[in-house]
Parts: sequence; structure tokens; C-alpha cells
Amino acid sequence: MRRAVFSFLIAVILVSNALSQAPAKPEYDEATKKLRAEAAKMLRETAGELTRLRLAENRISFAAELASLMWLHDEKEARAMYQQAISDMRFLLLQLDQQMAVPDMTGADDGITGGMFGRAFSSPVERKFRVAMSVRRQIALSLADHDADLAYDFFYNSLAELSNSEMKRDIEKEDKYFEFQFLKRIADGDAEKALRYGKRSLANGVEAHHIELLKRIYKKDAEKGAEFGAEVLAKLKQTKIDGLSHWTLSALLDYGAATLEDSAKKKKKPVYSRNDLREIADILANFYLSSADEDQAFYAAMAIEKIEKFNPSRAGQLRSKFRNDPSFGRAGNAMRSVSNAAANAAMTAVAVAANAADATPVDPRVAIREQREAEWQSAWENVGKLANKELPREERQAIVDEARRIIERTSSPQAKVTGLTMLAGVVAKAGDKELALQLMNEAERFSNPYPKTYVDYMLTWMLASGMAEVEPDRAFRQLESAIFRLNDTIAAAVKIAEFIDVNDEIIEDGELHVGSFGGSLIRDVTRDLKVATPTLKSLAAADMAKTKALAETFDRQELRFLAKMMVLRAVLDDRPLSEGEDDDETDEAVEGVK
Repeated sequence: MRRAVFSFLIAVILVSNALSQAPAKPEYDEATKKLRAEAAKMLRETAGELTRLRLAENRISFAAELASLMWLHDEKEARAMYQQAISDMRFLLLQLDQQMAVPDMTGADDGITGGMFGRAFSSPVERKFRVAMSVRRQIALSLADHDADLAYDFFYNSLAELSNSEMKRDIEKEDKYFEFQFLKRIADGDAEKALRYGKRSLANGVEAHHIELLKRIYKKDAEKGAEFGAEVLAKLKQTKIDGLSHWTLSALLDYGAATLEDSAKKKKKPVYSRNDLREIADILANFYLSSADEDQAFYAAMAIEKIEKFNPSRAGQLRSKFRNDPSFGRAGNAMRSVSNAAANAAMTAVAVAANAADATPVDPRVAIREQREAEWQSAWENVGKLANKELPREERQAIVDEARRIIERTSSPQAKVTGLTMLAGVVAKAGDKELALQLMNEAERFSNPYPKTYVDYMLTWMLASGMAEVEPDRAFRQLESAIFRLNDTIAAAVKIAEFIDVNDEIIEDGELHVGSFGGSLIRDVTRDLKVATPTLKSLAAADMAKTKALAETFDRQELRFLAKMMVLRAVLDDRPLSEGEDDDETDEAVEGVK
């Protein structure tokens, strides 16, 4: 019960925070304009402080993300910042390229181990080069949010001047997967440019990643999606059988069939017509008929029904070729068994649903838990009504009293803090600051004023989130005290990391590599942790100087920069979230506290 309640409340808070972020408006009120101007000033100051960082990779990573945020305030200035970051990136790559051309006579390579992530590179400079490649990809992703052409040009031309051909080939192979992540990011913002770059990527053949890119483009623009689908099919027709993948062909046939089926209902142009799907089925069947691989009979049997749907004659040829192959029969039986099992499961589900009203729970605790969870759900649905300021005071008080009664019934301190904080936030927005402060004082009694565990720190953040709406000065004090304590924990973690990181993959020269984890650490912290945005925005609106000072409270300068960028993103980035993004993050957050 405690887990269910705590998880439910976390989910409610995350969703409500996400929903509170409205799409960008063309005009801002005077207070917002002033706040954004202060944030822009803070951004410029932060950019000027990057020289304090010892690692060039870190300076470039932060500079690129600061440029991304500046784009939301002043595009011209942001372009200049990006150009500087790109110039610094190219200079770093040339430096590393020259260092790799010089044999290592120091013996630094002796005794190199496999590395933190199972990778073993032949020299320290190669390890730095790999980190630089991660930063390069981060810059490309950052740019793709704003200028796809500039991002594409930087990504594909940044390796042009490298002299180490072997390393260049290795990086280009690694880039192949990232390229599709990059193109999908472009597709989310501009289907036409994704189509143009997607066509170029077909030069080396059709791969499974192209199916995912096709889905993104089609979702953004059905016409552009159909055009890219036609390019994919044309490339398939030009490709020799031994250059194809039956997995890719099968996935393309499935997706095309699904869009054709949905097109009538959604009145949306499908990616492929029935005749196109017949051609894809023909290519897939020909792949199985031409292949000498002994496993193809099994795969052919798995795909024969979808082939037969659009190309019966080819399906007949497959049956004729593989009729004496045992694996063909076994696969066919397996497919029929799965189909029958699914049908039986559906019938069973219908029967269970029909008899559910008469069924008696085996364990009475299940009924009690379900009843309590239903009470929680109902209570928080009523809490949402408090946002209506026209609600009579008596009715408002009744909703609050019922919610408090349910909160008191749980024995979990985490659920109490979370529930009271959420309730206080809604009450504060409804205009009753006095009652909201009472609720926050009550919530504070169930938290640890001296946090030690990650749960303690999470509850401290929740308290500060609620207090930011009621009494910002107390929220600043709570967070400042928590950060002072957290500094000791961070210092200990860094010591342990230095102890085990013999190859300087995580920490080098006493500084954390922000590019060590795929170049995405800055973006993950400052962009993906959107649950912090409403609180940081409230604190910044209350006192920007204190909010900046709060970020300065971290002992480590890398974390100070990360904290500042979280504040800057909260104030400057008011774009709507991508569809589906919130749900994934909510699920992850809930899983993390179970």
C-alpha cells in the first residue's frame, strides 16, 4: 500500500508539472520579460566563466548547450556562440589528430586495462579522441533542435581534416547508428529536411534504422512520409538480393500494411499503396527463394501469411520450395499455435470480464488495497477542482479535509510528504496561501532535516517545491542546507570514482568528463529532468539572484555549471514537450521510487 500510494503521488506530481509547461507565447508580460533578460545576463556570465574548466571537452560541451539556450532568447547571438563552439571543436580534433600521429615514447600505454565500460584503447590520446567524438555528437544534436542544415554540415564535415585514416574509418562506422538518432531528431522538427537528408542516407542501402526514420517523418507529415517511403522502395528494387535483410523487409511490409489499414479510418495518405506492398512482398519472397541459408525455411514460414496477403502467387512458390523442409512445418505450426493461443486468451479475457461481477477475491487484502487506491484516486481528482477560484469556501474546505484524512491514514512518511506538498501547491495556486503554509509545515514534520539517503534528498526537493509557491525564502534555505550536506557525498563519490577509474575515463585532472557517457550528460541533466523546471522557475521568479547563488553553493565547478544551466533552461525554454516524452519520464520516475 505504501509503495502504491507513494508511486501514485509521484506520478501525479510529475504529470501535473509537465502539464503546467505551456507552449511558447509570442508575447511576454513585463515580469516575464524582465526575468528572461536576467537569465540572458546570467547565461552570458556563465559562458564567460567556462575558461575555469580544465578540460577542453567540457568547455565545448557547456558552450554548445549555452548556445542552444541563447537561441531561445537571441538567435543571432546564439549563432555566434555555436560558431565559436564548432571552431573550438575542430581545433581540438586537429590537436588530437596530430598527437595520434606521434608515437608514444613515454610508456604511458603500458599496463592499460579494459576500461570502465569494457573498452580498451591503445593510448590515452585515443581515449580522449573518443570522448571528443561524443562531444561532437552532442553538438550536432543540440544544433539539430534549431538549424538542421548547420547541424548536418557540422556533423559530416567535422572529420574532413583528420589525417588518421584508420581512426576516421572507425569513427564513421560508429557514426552510422548515431546518424539515425540525429536524423530522427531533425524529423521531429522538420519533416522536409529529414526527407532530404534521409534520401542521402540511402546511398549505402536500406537498413532497419530507415524504417524508424520513415515512421518519424510520416508521423510529422504524411505526404513527406509517403515520399520517403517511395525512395526506400526504389532503393530496395535497385539492391541485389544478397545486400538485403529479411528483417528490414518484413518490418517495412508490416508498417506499410498498418498505415494502409489505418488510412481509411484516419483519412490520411498511407505510406504505401496495395500495389507497393505487393512489390515489397515480392522482394521479401524472392529473398527467401534465392537464399541458400538453411535457416530461411523457418523465417519464410514465419512471414508467409503477410506475403500471401499481398502476393498469393509468391506465397505459393514458397510453400512449394519448402514443403519438404521440417523447419518450415515447425515454424508454421508455431505460428498457428501462437495465433490460437492469442485467440484463446482473448476469449478467456472476455469470459473473466463477464464473470468478474460475481467473482469473490481469494485474498480479502486485495479488495482492501483496491478500495484504498480508489479512495486516493478519487481524492486527487477532487483536489484538481481547487484550481477553480469560484469554488465556495465550504466546498473547498471539504475537499482539503478529505484529502488530509486520506493522507493521515497512510503510515508512509514519503507518501505523507508527497501528498501534503501536492495539496499545498494546489491550494496555493487557488489563492489560499495561509492554508498552503499550514500544509507545508505539517509536511515538514515527516521529512529528515538532515538528509542522508537519496529518498531523503528527494523529499527535501519536494518540500522545497511546495515551499517555493508559498514561502520562497524558506525554500532557498532548505535547498541551500541540503546542497551543503550533499557536497560531502559528492566528494566521497568522486574519490571512489578516481580510485577505480584507472584510465581517466570518468575523471581526468580532477574534473568530471561530461562527455564520458555519450556526450549527453549535460543534456540529460538540464533538459530531461523536467520535473525540476516548475520549481526552479518559481524560485527564479521570486529572486533570480538567490537562485543563481543557490547554484553556486555546489563545491565542484562542473556541478555549478550544470545547476546554472538547469536554472537557465527553466526560465528560457518554454517550448512544449515532445509527444510521449512526459509519459516515459513519469514511468521511469515512478519505477525509481518503488
